[in-house]
Amino acid sequence: MKVLLLDLLRSIGLGIISGSIMAVVSNGFVLGVVYFTNMRMGMDRFSGELFGLSANPIVILWLLAAAVLVLATRRLAGIDNWQTPADSIYAAHMPDTRLDHKKGFASTLAAFISASGGASVGQYGPLVHFGGVMGSLFHRLSGRVFSPDVFIGCGVAGAISAGFGAPIAGIIFAQEAIVRHFSLRAIAPIAVAGISASAVGSALFGTRQLFVIEYDAPELFGVLPFLISSGVVFGLIAVFFMLSVRGIGRLGKMTGFSITTLTLMAAIICGLVGTFIPEILGLGTNVINDIFARDMALQFLVMLLVAKIGVTAICLGLGLFGGVFSPAMLVGASSGMIGAKLAAMLGFVGLAPVLTVGGLAAVSASVIGAPISAVMIVFELSGSYEFAVAAMICVVMSTLVSYLLFGHSYFSRQLKDRNIDITMGRGYLRMSELPVQDYMRRDEYLALKPGCTRADAVAKMAAAAVSEAYVLDNSAIFLGKVALFSLVEQGDDGAQASSKQDTVMAYLEEEPLIIEAAASVADAVQVASSFVGESLPILEAGTQRMIGVVNESDLFQAYLDLQREARQVEN
Repeated sequence: MKVLLLDLLRSIGLGIISGSIMAVVSNGFVLGVVYFTNMRMGMDRFSGELFGLSANPIVILWLLAAAVLVLATRRLAGIDNWQTPADSIYAAHMPDTRLDHKKGFASTLAAFISASGGASVGQYGPLVHFGGVMGSLFHRLSGRVFSPDVFIGCGVAGAISAGFGAPIAGIIFAQEAIVRHFSLRAIAPIAVAGISASAVGSALFGTRQLFVIEYDAPELFGVLPFLISSGVVFGLIAVFFMLSVRGIGRLGKMTGFSITTLTLMAAIICGLVGTFIPEILGLGTNVINDIFARDMALQFLVMLLVAKIGVTAICLGLGLFGGVFSPAMLVGASSGMIGAKLAAMLGFVGLAPVLTVGGLAAVSASVIGAPISAVMIVFELSGSYEFAVAAMICVVMSTLVSYLLFGHSYFSRQLKDRNIDITMGRGYLRMSELPVQDYMRRDEYLALKPGCTRADAVAKMAAAAVSEAYVLDNSAIFLGKVALFSLVEQGDDGAQASSKQDTVMAYLEEEPLIIEAAASVADAVQVASSFVGESLPILEAGTQRMIGVVNESDLFQAYLDLQREARQVEN
């Protein structure tokens, strides 16, 4: 009873502390960006017309200033790359992995600078990762009363809850997208963190609704065909958006330009486009509300959609930093409104509310890999069961399409680029990180010299009670492997023509399976999946010197140990 009470108090304390900190950070981040955005928009003395379009070239200067500050942050922090929610996801799955706190704080600062300067980036990715970094730091300082994933989940739940004013969505997002498992021991502190973040944020900064959805609830049966077909289109748009960001990033590396040049290029391009289409600049929250409230022209919506995807890809791919969640929501909302206007041309009117909300949820769900959270955000912000169900239909179709064509999410694909398949689960990830040498047997094998005769080899193998032996030279270089069955069967056929052929060198297996010393347990299991025999040799890369063996029972034991460890974490 005392232990249970102590766990309960720890859960409540962790949740309140994490939620309160993230409430301040999340609201401070957004309000700070809004402050600088208003300051930039207030500098309209240089506004005018160019090619018949209204233009304000001051945005280029703001973006160049932001680019310089981002580069300075990178240099002062001494980092080569920014951290994203993908790093938080990986840290939540690997208990031995620590998030780099300096890099995490610098990444959040760089995102704030980029968004404040007008870059087409989002705030939720950096805030989610900041929550993960704070959780990792608390884990280190707290005596590790909970596993790392619980601490990280608390920070993430607080970030989403405070950012959207949607505590249920924040709690689910932490479990669905970051921690990726549900357990009674983990849900308590994460739930307290999400609720605390929402409550503290409301008390300190007031209640604000991120998106204003004031439409009448749709009649679901009549719009069902449009929701299903639109969901497929939203999935394709999400895939195109993610491929664009990745493609521009790869293109930037292929150019060979320095990070300084690429970052300044991103600022200039974003500024040039933003001069004529200011709606693509910054977080885009107000633009989404404008799409809901105003009757924007179809041509403008198409231009906004294309420009938002292109400029976001350039900003994120070439050096400015921020999230993909907010841009994905704007891309989804504009896509939904475009679909509604096209349907209206064909005589199907009244679809704008449901398709716009569905597009916002569907595209963002496909990008972040959190379909349930996206639906809950719609439900909490609209207060409408019908809107939530309509969004769910779009989300289901969109995430199915994006999963088949791209993968689970943008963050999962980032990890896969590092040869980390997060979809395989904790057990596999631990196997991929655990060296096979931890399960290696160094002296429990029979080594034969290349000059050993067949008869001597048979006698030695019989004495050692083994059916396999390894042929090594004087420097323990692996020459091959022989099987007792082969020596006995082929040695009695009378075909040996010389003393050289009567040595073990004449009976080596063709292309024997080997494991490199640097391999992981997962690599060894993959090799052993097509293996029949007693053991596999472990060789040093390059030299081919044999340092030990591993047998199937060792690999099975490693698998069971790691699966048991993963179940303990998830329970």
